[in-house]
Amino acid sequence: MEEVDKIIIHSLKDIGCAISDEVDCLDHFSTNLIIEAASKCLSLITPGLEVPSTLPMNMAARFQVGADIAGACKKLGYTGEVGYQTFLYSNVIEVRRVFMFLIEKLPREQEKTVVVPDEPLLKIKAEIGKAMKVCLGRRLELKDLTSRPFISKALETGITLPGIKNRLPPKAWREYCIKDLPFITEQSNPISTLASLTTVNARGRCDLELTQKSRDNTPTGLIPPRPAPRLRRFNNTWLGIHEHILFSEESVKSPAQKSASSESSLPKRENNDQLLEEKVEDTEEERKKKDRVELESLRARLEELEMSTKSLNCLLVQTNKEIDAEMNSAEQRSVEIQAHNKAIELLADHQTSLEKLDKITSSVKKKLVALAGQWEEHRRPLMEKYRHTKAAALLRENENEKQLETIYSLKEKLESLNKQIANKQLARDKLQEEYDQLPKNIKRSAYTRRILEIIGNIKKQKDEIDKVIKDMKTLQKDTNLLTEKLERSFTVTDDTIFRNTKKDEHSKKAHKFLMTLHSDCADIVSMVQETGATVREIREMEEQIEVESSRNVGANLKRITADLEQMKEENIVLSNQLKMLDT
Repeated sequence: MEEVDKIIIHSLKDIGCAISDEVDCLDHFSTNLIIEAASKCLSLITPGLEVPSTLPMNMAARFQVGADIAGACKKLGYTGEVGYQTFLYSNVIEVRRVFMFLIEKLPREQEKTVVVPDEPLLKIKAEIGKAMKVCLGRRLELKDLTSRPFISKALETGITLPGIKNRLPPKAWREYCIKDLPFITEQSNPISTLASLTTVNARGRCDLELTQKSRDNTPTGLIPPRPAPRLRRFNNTWLGIHEHILFSEESVKSPAQKSASSESSLPKRENNDQLLEEKVEDTEEERKKKDRVELESLRARLEELEMSTKSLNCLLVQTNKEIDAEMNSAEQRSVEIQAHNKAIELLADHQTSLEKLDKITSSVKKKLVALAGQWEEHRRPLMEKYRHTKAAALLRENENEKQLETIYSLKEKLESLNKQIANKQLARDKLQEEYDQLPKNIKRSAYTRRILEIIGNIKKQKDEIDKVIKDMKTLQKDTNLLTEKLERSFTVTDDTIFRNTKKDEHSKKAHKFLMTLHSDCADIVSMVQETGATVREIREMEEQIEVESSRNVGANLKRITADLEQMKEENIVLSNQLKMLDT
C-alpha cells in the first residue's frame, strides 16, 4: 500500500495541504493533519460547505467537527463505515479508504484563486469588472422579457375618482381599495404585466406634460378661456369613461382656480366674473345631473331588455323542440295510416289476395333456387382464389414480421453501439483532460512498472487460488466417491454376514465387530471434520486478531481515556461556573 499512500499524499499536496516531505505514508498522519486534509477535500468538492480545518481545544467541539466531516462524506455517497472515530481515533485502513473516495470526488478543473490586489487603482478595476459581470448577467436574465410581444391590459390602480367603480362613496371606495382590490400582478398574466405598467405610467406622464404645457402657455394675470361644454352623448366604453372623468375633474376644479386667479389679477371685473362662474356652474351641475339620470335610466332599460331577450330565447328553444317532436310523431302516424289503409284494401277480397300471394312466393322461391345455383357456380372459383390469396398474404405477413424483427433488432444494436461509442468518447475525453491536467515531470515509468508488477502478482495469486480451488473440488469429488463406495460395500457385507448369523456363531461375532468398526470409523470422520472446522475458526480468529492489532486499539484506547478525563475536567469547570452564576 506504499504506492497508494504516495499517490494520496501527492494529491493532497496538489490541493494545498501542508504535508512535510518526511511524511511518506498515512501511518505518519496526525489527527490535525487528517482533519485539515478532509476539510480541504470537502471544501473543494462542495464549495458552499463550511467545514473547520483545525481541531478546537474543547472536546465536545472536537467530536462535533468529526461528526460533521463524517456526515459530509456520507452525503457525498460514501458507503463504508465512517464516524467521528474515523478521524479522531484514526485507523490507517479506514483513513485510506476515505481519502481514496474523496480524491476520486475532487473536481478535475479547479478554478484559480483570485488574488486581491493591494493598490487602490487595481482594487477599483477589480470592482468595476465584478459590477460589469453582474450587469451582463442581469441583461441575460432580462433577454426573455424583451423578446416577448408588447401587449398591455387595463389595470385598476385605485387612484381613480370615487364612484367610478361600482358607484361607491369615498369611504366605501377606500375600503374597497384596501381590502378587495387585487394586486396589479394578479390583474394580468406575467407576460403582459410589464407592458400594462408601462402603458399606465406613459399615460400619466402624457397627462402631466399636457397640463404643464397648458399652464406654461397661459400668460400671467389672465384667465384662460373655459372650454365649451361637450354636446355629444356619453360613450359607455373604457376610453369614454376615462375622458368623462378627466373632463369632470377639470370642470369641477377649474372654477375655483380661475376665481382665485381672477381675484389676484383683475379686481375690477370681480363681480361679473363671479356671476358668470355661478351661472356656468349651475348649468354644468344641471347637465351632469341630467346625464347621470339618463345614464341610470339607460342602464336599467338595458338590463330589462337583456332579461327579456334571455327569457324569449329560452321560450324559442323550447318551442323549437316541441315542433320537432310533433313533426316526428306526425311522420310515424302517417306511416301507420298507410299500412292500415293497405290492410283494409286487401281484406275486401282476401281469397284472391291469398292466391296472388302464393303465386308470388312460389315464383320468388324458384328465383331464389336459380340464383343459389348461379351463386354456387360463381362462388367456388372465388373461394379457391380467396384461399390462395389468403395463404399468400399470411406468408407475406410472416416474412414482413421477420424482416421487421430483424430491422428492429438491427436498430436496437445500432442504438446500443451509438451509446457505447458516445460513452467511450466521453470517457476518452475525460481521460484526455485528466491526462492533460496531470503534471508531466512525474516518473511514470516507475509507477507503471510497479502497477504492472502488482497486476502480475495478482494474476499469479489468482492462478494459485484457482489451482487450490480445483484441487479442493477434485478432493471433494474423490471423497464423495469413496464414501459412496464405502457405504455400498458396507451394505453388501452387512447383508452377506447377516444372512449367515442364524446358521453360524462366528458370523454373529463378525457382524458385531463390523457394526462397531463402522460406528468407530464414523466417529473418527466426524472428529476429523470437527478438527477442520476448529482449525478454520482458529485461522479466522488469527486474522481478526491481526486486523484488530493493525487498528492500534491500545493507542486509541489511551487517547480515548485521556479525552474522557479532559471532558470530565471541562464538565467540572462548567458546573462551577453555573454555580457561580446561580449564586
